[in-house]
Amino acid sequence: MDPADRPPRHSADQISKWIWLGFPVLFLAALYAAAFYDASFWHAYLESEWGLVENAQVLVLAIALVYGVRILTRSEIWPGRWMGWWATLIVAACVYAIGEESSWGQHYFGWRTPDWLLVANDQGEINLHNISSWFDQKPRILLEFSIIAGGTLRPLWFWLRSHGAAAASNSWIWPTLVTLPTSLLVIVSRVPDRFYDWGIFDIGPDGMRHSEVQEFFMFYFIFLYLLSLHRRLTRAGSPAAAKPLTDSPAA
Repeated sequence: MDPADRPPRHSADQISKWIWLGFPVLFLAALYAAAFYDASFWHAYLESEWGLVENAQVLVLAIALVYGVRILTRSEIWPGRWMGWWATLIVAACVYAIGEESSWGQHYFGWRTPDWLLVANDQGEINLHNISSWFDQKPRILLEFSIIAGGTLRPLWFWLRSHGAAAASNSWIWPTLVTLPTSLLVIVSRVPDRFYDWGIFDIGPDGMRHSEVQEFFMFYFIFLYLLSLHRRLTRAGSPAAAKPLTDSPAA
C-alpha cells in the first residue's frame, strides 16, 4: 500500500465517549427497561411504525448520510479516487435504507400504494424489502456479517495485540475501535431471538421484535463509521496532519 493511502496510525477520531459508548449502551438499557415495565407501552410507542425505534433508525441514517455526502463532495481529503467510489456506495446504501425504512415517505406523507405494487408487496407498502428476501434478509445478513467481522473481531484483535492501546488500522476502509461497543450491541440485541428460536426461553413481552432493536444498532454503526471516517480524513488532509497524531477515542 502506498504511504499516502494510509490513515494515521491511531484512530484520530476525537469522538466523544458519550457518542460511541455511553449513548448506545444507555439506549439499549432504556429500551429493554421500558419493554419489561410495560409491554403495551413498548408495542404502542416504541416498536410501532410511528414509535421511537423506527423513527430513530431513520434519524440516525439521515445523520450518517450527511457525513457520507460530506466525504463524497470533498475530494481534496480523499487518499485516492477509490474513496469516491467507496463513499458513493455507502451513500447509496444510506439512501436505500432511509427510503425502505420510511416506505419512501409513505409513513410520513400517507402516499397511496400503486395497485401493481399491492399485488407484489405482502404488507401493501411502497418498499422493496417486503417483496423479496433479496431486498431484505440477504442485505441484512451481509451487513450483520460485515459488522461482526470488521467492526467487532478486527478492532478487538488489534486492541488485544496492543494490550489495550488504541487500535491501529492499515486501511481507511476498516472501522476503528469507536465502533466496537455498537458492534457488540448488534450481536447482543439479537440474542433473545436466538434463545427463542432454540426453545430456551423468551425475553421481553410477547411479540417483541428484537430485530428492530438490532436494526437500530446496525444503522448506528454506519453513523459511527462515517463520522469516524470523516474525522480521520479531515484531520489527515489538514495542515495539522504534519504533526504526530496519537489520538485515541476522546474521553
